[in-house]
Amino acid sequence: MPWKIRSGWRATNDLLYSLILGSSKVFFAKAISSILGFGVSVLVARSLDPTNAGVYFLSITLVTLVATTCRLGLDSTIVKFVAGERLKGEWGGVSSYTIYFFRLVFISSLIVAILNFAVKDAGIYSHLFGKGFSESVTVVSVAIIFVCCLTVFAQVLQGLDRVFQSVVVLNVITPLCLLSVLVVSPVHSSGDVLKVYSLGAFIAMVAGLVFYLRALPKTRDARLTKKVDKLGVLESAKPLFFVSVMGQISQWAPQLFVGFYCASSDVAMLAVAQRVSMVISYVLISVNFSIAPRIVKYHRAGDTVELKRLVGYSGRLMLLVGFPFLFLCVFFSEFVISFFGVEYQQAAVALKVLAAGQFVNIFTGPVGYLLIMTNNEKEQRNSFIVGCFTTLLLSVMLIPSMSYLGGAIAVSVGVVLQNVFSAVRVNQVLGINVVSQVFLRHGRR
Repeated sequence: MPWKIRSGWRATNDLLYSLILGSSKVFFAKAISSILGFGVSVLVARSLDPTNAGVYFLSITLVTLVATTCRLGLDSTIVKFVAGERLKGEWGGVSSYTIYFFRLVFISSLIVAILNFAVKDAGIYSHLFGKGFSESVTVVSVAIIFVCCLTVFAQVLQGLDRVFQSVVVLNVITPLCLLSVLVVSPVHSSGDVLKVYSLGAFIAMVAGLVFYLRALPKTRDARLTKKVDKLGVLESAKPLFFVSVMGQISQWAPQLFVGFYCASSDVAMLAVAQRVSMVISYVLISVNFSIAPRIVKYHRAGDTVELKRLVGYSGRLMLLVGFPFLFLCVFFSEFVISFFGVEYQQAAVALKVLAAGQFVNIFTGPVGYLLIMTNNEKEQRNSFIVGCFTTLLLSVMLIPSMSYLGGAIAVSVGVVLQNVFSAVRVNQVLGINVVSQVFLRHGRR
């Protein structure tokens, strides 16, 4: 009977089945997020002139960079500690760590937002990025707080294995609000779009809080407080702070360099190309969201065999789903990027370069999460140092003469070196050869 065959396959391939099911949910949410983000980028590019669009993309880049700094490297630390408490059944510990993480991030983001608002009139932003950007600083300051807080709830939900809800909070709600407003009421200034972005981030933050409260069991244990291992959090967060900051710098600093050396319209070219190429990396993100709690589980149990199987299955899944997106971005780049407007077709070459870098990202598999979730955060930090230094060096060398294309090359080369270095360290430290696990049927035991 067909249903018996399916039941037997599921019983013997439980890990693969759960991985596909979990990743499919996340990928579905990320696909919705990509469509929404793509729609927002298209509407912004078509509604605003290239200069105003450049100001908007530059503002979002600044929000992302500053919010990452304000989270103090706690993103993956939150997932690891919350997942650990959940696996032990310590729901009081889950509550205590969530409150602790939220307080830290909220206070740090509030301080930075106040400082950011205070220096608005000093002329720093006007000097660096032009008068148009300085007028958006107030909205950017508010958005930083909301983005930081919604990210905390999203990471907590991931640690609770509510990965679909986590992605909805982190990647869906804000662009959905933006797209809804842009469709109903077209805007003509970057400031108006940023106000809607801030509103969407606030709604996402509230949704994250609601999802978290509903995820807690209705028992007395969930209301008990537990002493937080602050030293353990610090030891995990210190290297991951540099990882998160350097990761964002590697990804978005080239846009800032383009904004400094070139016209705002060139920023829009690079920003659009990066946003399209990031669709490929969503495959990696989708699988990583699903496997992160499992890595913690297998590592704590000392089950290396299952951990290697997990790496092999996840790597194959990433390649299978990611290759079609690479094909589109490389061979139909002009067609894909033309959705943003005819004037953006000149960024097709930049899209090809960025897509190649992102494909290497998924080719190396979940090497970053393997290092982080197995208490090797310092190894991941070292990988990001290599990638970040390379990106910054190439940005300074190439952007003044090559504009946004130089920025695309800098980003891609940095991504490639970072992931290759991480893959080498995973093999040396954990004894897991990612390539052999993916391309050999059963991998090396």
